[in-house]
Amino acid sequence: MARLAAPLLVCLALCVFSSQARAQRRELQEAREAYAAAEYEQVRTLLYPMVGGLVPAIDDPFLVRDARRYLGAAYVLLGRVEDAENQFGSCAARSSQTCGVRSWNRRSSWLACARSSIA
Repeated sequence: MARLAAPLLVCLALCVFSSQARAQRRELQEAREAYAAAEYEQVRTLLYPMVGGLVPAIDDPFLVRDARRYLGAAYVLLGRVEDAENQFGSCAARSSQTCGVRSWNRRSSWLACARSSIA
C-alpha cells in the first residue's frame, strides 16, 4: 500500500500543476482576445493578477513574457505610461531578447516593443 501512495501523490501533483498551467494559458488567450477587441481594461483585469506585481504569480517564462507584453501594451493604450514602462522594463530586465529590444536606454523603446510584439 505504501508503495502505491508515493506514485499516486506524484501523479496528483502533476495533474494539479498541469491544470494550473492550462488555466493560465486560457487566461492569457482570453486577454489576447480582449486586446484584439480593444477591451484594454479587460486585458488589465485578466493579466494584472498574473504579472502585475514585482514577482509574477506564474512560473512559465514564456507566459510571463507574453503576459507582460500584452499588459504593457494595454497600459500604453489606456494612457498609463508609467505602468507600461514598469511592465516592459521588467520584461527587458529578465532578458534583453524577451521583448525583442536590444537597448532599453531610450524612453521610446517600450513603445516600440509594444508596437512590434503585439502586431
